[in-house]
Amino acid sequence: MAWLYIEMYCFYIYMFAAILYISYHQLVEGVCFKKQREQSDMNKTINDFIQYTYENLIWFALNTVLILMPVICILLLNSKAENLDIEGAEMSYTSLLTIVCLANLLQFCLRPRLYTHEKKSQLYTIEPKAEVAPSKIGGMGLGGMLSGLKQEKQASSGKKDMGQEEKDLIRDGNDDDHHYVWMQARFNEDRLWVWIVNLVAYIAVITTYFCVDGHEIIYSIYLPLDVMLNISKAIFFFGIYWLDRREKAKREELQKALKQGV
Repeated sequence: MAWLYIEMYCFYIYMFAAILYISYHQLVEGVCFKKQREQSDMNKTINDFIQYTYENLIWFALNTVLILMPVICILLLNSKAENLDIEGAEMSYTSLLTIVCLANLLQFCLRPRLYTHEKKSQLYTIEPKAEVAPSKIGGMGLGGMLSGLKQEKQASSGKKDMGQEEKDLIRDGNDDDHHYVWMQARFNEDRLWVWIVNLVAYIAVITTYFCVDGHEIIYSIYLPLDVMLNISKAIFFFGIYWLDRREKAKREELQKALKQGV
């Protein structure tokens, strides 16, 4: 029965966190307190919101469960299951639940979301670098000759200037007049040291759990679940981190290929 209560609370907290996240971003932030000059991502208008913010939504819901469940176990569940306490065990696991709660709270406060969005400057090509002054041959610049040949080649082949098309799509000259602009997601790689703090805290908790007998049956049941949830959260984070780095490498290769005209 105690395990059923823990599972039920975990499930409903997860669902409540997902509903709260969607409601806040769709209703409160998007309608009630939307600033006139505030800009938003164009991808919101062409994608389902849950699909658009999937990673941030899962991150918020997981952290909400890991932060609130220790508090619920201490304040609600343990008082109802005192008759199930383990006899002969004089120590308490309350300090262990406090440690895991604070460790997850610290991580969530320092990284409330996995992705942030920033305005795109270009869709595909790399920002042009300052050109070196071309050498002169017969009164005509070498750079001018090559540029003219390139333009004639593009005109004869029917190809359009990719850079100009990007500027037309992004509307970078008039973005201040539009609420929705093209943005790109940036993975939050800051403060990775928090994972080391989290790892040290959980190693201490697991070691104490196996070395000390606590009398609270609720805490004894929940702590292994908390460890498994935290491992799942770490796999989720570093899996997305690896995919993001791989995607960046592919994007850089594509940019180089487009710049070289391949």
